Formats: sequence, structure tokens, C-alpha cells
Amino acid sequence: MDERKLALGCPNALRSMHELAIEYNDIGRHTEAVGLMEKLVKAHQMKLGHNHPVTLMSMHELAVDYKDAGRHEEALYLMEHVVRQRKRILGDDHRETLESMHELAMLFGGSGRRGMALQLLEEVVRIRRQTLGDDDPETMESIYELAIEYSENRRYTEAFLLMHKVVRLRRRVLGEDDLETLESIHKLAICAQSFGKRCNL
Repeated sequence: MDERKLALGCPNALRSMHELAIEYNDIGRHTEAVGLMEKLVKAHQMKLGHNHPVTLMSMHELAVDYKDAGRHEEALYLMEHVVRQRKRILGDDHRETLESMHELAMLFGGSGRRGMALQLLEEVVRIRRQTLGDDDPETMESIYELAIEYSENRRYTEAFLLMHKVVRLRRRVLGEDDLETLESIHKLAICAQSFGKRCNL
């Protein structure tokens, strides 16, 4: 990697670094992925400014890489910053804002902050349903995660009803044999067991 081109913000150098960081993360080389993404964030901050949408995108991805590398507190801190800035610059209902809010909710849940995760996921689901519709894949993913979060909070009735909705949506939109549909059916069976209810899947 040409450090001089990177320092000058050469688009090709930045693009190559981004692609390499993604490849490293995909194959489990999280330390290398984080190192590259940290350099990319700094380069974007220098060239575009701290609050440019492209800079915020790279910060979002760095937060995800921190999470994958097991650096959860750094991931939380950075994703909270990205959410605040995206809300301020892009608005609460912008697709990229909602993406970061969803990821932040996952980080809250993973760190045991169940109440915060639940509250944020409820907000994401509400906005995504209003702006994208129930059939949008991102909406379905957030509804799915909200159902799981209800279950983690021992709100089994709500978890069961919501997961049942996800199964219906994914069957209709994605098909019976899609992996995400099958995953939802499996989770619905678990919710039904927790709920103490027999259901015809």
C-alpha cells in the first residue's frame, strides 16, 4: 500500500484499502482489517472532513470491524458517534442512519444492555416500516432481531407473535426454502416453546 498516495487521499489507494479490509474481515483476519479501516477513516477525515457521509460510512464499518475483533467498547463508542452524526446530518429516517441504529442496537444487546437494545430496535422497526415497508429486507431483519430481543427480555408473547409475522413475510417475499426463512421458522419454534404454545409451522 502506497502510504504517500494514501496520505494524499488518492481515490484508487483508498478504494484498494477498503476492498482489502473487507477481504481480511471476511476471512477472519480482524486485526489486519481493523488496522486498514483505521487508516481509511483517518484518510477520509483529512480529505473530506469528520462529518462527511463517506467518512461516516467508513467509521460505521470500522465499528463493525471492532465488534468482529472483540473490541466491543470501542465498537459501541464509535457506533454511538456515527448514529448521532448521521441523525444530525442525514436525518432520523435516512437509510444509512437506520443501518447504524440497527447495528448499535445489536451492540447494546451483545453487551448485555437489553433495555437499550430493545428500545432502539423498536424505533428502527417503526421507522423502517413507515419508510421502507414491511417487505423490505432491512425491515424484515429488524423485525426478526426485535423478536429475538423480546425473547431475551422474557416478553415471550410479543416474541412469538412478532417472529410469526417474520415467518409469514419471509415465506411470501423470499420463498419457503430461503435460508433466512428457514432460520425464522427455527426461531419461531423456539419462541413457541418458550411461550408454551403449540403452533403449526
